[in-house]
Amino acid sequence: MLPCVLAYRTTALKKLEINYPWMLMDKGDAVFVPTLNEEITKEEGLKSALSSGRFVKHQFGIFDGKLGVLFIVMRRKPD
Repeated sequence: MLPCVLAYRTTALKKLEINYPWMLMDKGDAVFVPTLNEEITKEEGLKSALSSGRFVKHQFGIFDGKLGVLFIVMRRKPD
C-alpha cells in the first residue's frame, strides 16, 4: 500500500500547503497526493522535491477512489 500525504495545512488566505515527506524517502519510494487540481500539485511537488535534493517522476491517476498525483523518487541529487 502506498503512503498517502495527509499533512495538509491552510494559511490565512485558505491556500492549501502540502508537507511532502521527501527527506524520509529513498530511491524507489512513492507517495500519492490526492487532489482536484493535478497540474498545480504536480508543479508544487516537483519544485519541493528538487529543493529537497530528490529527483522524482510523476503520474496522474486514481488511488483508493481518489484522484491525484503519484510521485516516485528516482534518485537523490549527487553531493
